[in-house]
Amino acid sequence: MTQKLSKEKIFYEMLVSKTSDKDFIVSFHDYFSFILKEGIELCVHLNEPMNERSEAKNRLKDLHCEIIASVEIFVKNIEKFLKKEKLEDDFIFQDRLQDTKSLMEGTMYVLGGERLDSIYSEMSDMTRRLRDLGFEEELSKYVNKDKNSKLDTEDIIALEKRKLFIVEKNNFNKKDIRSLAGVFIRLSNLYANIVKAESSTEDRINMETFIEDLEERNRNEEYTKLISGKIREGSFFKRDKYISDIERFHQSIVINNTETSTENNNNRSIFYIKDGDIHHHEIGKLSYKKKVLDDPKYIKMFKNIIRYMPDGKNKIRVNELEKRIGKNNTLGDNYRANIGKNAKSFNNFLKRNGVQNIHPNNKEIIINVTDDFITFNNIL
Repeated sequence: MTQKLSKEKIFYEMLVSKTSDKDFIVSFHDYFSFILKEGIELCVHLNEPMNERSEAKNRLKDLHCEIIASVEIFVKNIEKFLKKEKLEDDFIFQDRLQDTKSLMEGTMYVLGGERLDSIYSEMSDMTRRLRDLGFEEELSKYVNKDKNSKLDTEDIIALEKRKLFIVEKNNFNKKDIRSLAGVFIRLSNLYANIVKAESSTEDRINMETFIEDLEERNRNEEYTKLISGKIREGSFFKRDKYISDIERFHQSIVINNTETSTENNNNRSIFYIKDGDIHHHEIGKLSYKKKVLDDPKYIKMFKNIIRYMPDGKNKIRVNELEKRIGKNNTLGDNYRANIGKNAKSFNNFLKRNGVQNIHPNNKEIIINVTDDFITFNNIL
């Protein structure tokens, strides 16, 4: 595990050091190839969030299928009624029915909108046409009056769960932006698109999948131009588009695997982290007062030192430690004020827990922080 963590760190640091989109994409392919093969066991912590994401996505899919099934019944009943009334050649019904079917089958594309809203629009035109032709009794089978509205508005029965679906879909997308599962999916898609672009041999566009095929063709063309040096910046393959996700992904690997590694080797460490808590090799779990539900800054900084101090070293520059953490989760360079000799909160934390800042074997100071350096003699 330690060897794989070291390799991941090397690949990651090489990746984030790249400034051009071309070099970034080449380095990302190396990094994620390692993750998906040799380094896959570093991603065990993603199993639960990925399962939760899959379950949420399946619930959305089931709700969407339920709505589409209702729309299919609506279409069949309308078609039977139109045939009975000899209205099957009516332009409004003919056109809107065709568009509704195309939207349901996915052969009509909606740019910048929600497909169910487009279906609602087509079905509304049909129910409005029924009213214009005087079929009020037939219309009552398909629409409900909105009792909560002061206006004379109606809701199409077959799409009564449309708003619920849209709310749930928006909530899913918002959560996916910040969730680790969402991070992994976006990075996996980037990797898959690189592989596709490298092996693409056809430039064919199927009219039924026109938008997807066109996007893939443009993506493949951009990749070829980027790698060949014909362009310097990408749109699909752009460093700035993915760097934040990569930093979060790396941080999750370090936190979830370093803690496990430390737990397995806590007989060699004075301080270690277990289940997110700071432990001392003799005293056990150390207590401190949280700020509401969050750790105070001196605790966060101490955890950073425990987690990110390089193996085999007991001294590191403050700015080097911050680089190991990732810029989106750094706490600033004022470690001395929070962890140093005169940091009252930190020293009181040690004192309350009966911990001496003296190494039990060599009697040196365990942790010492200056403006520039952190010394951490944590190995027994």
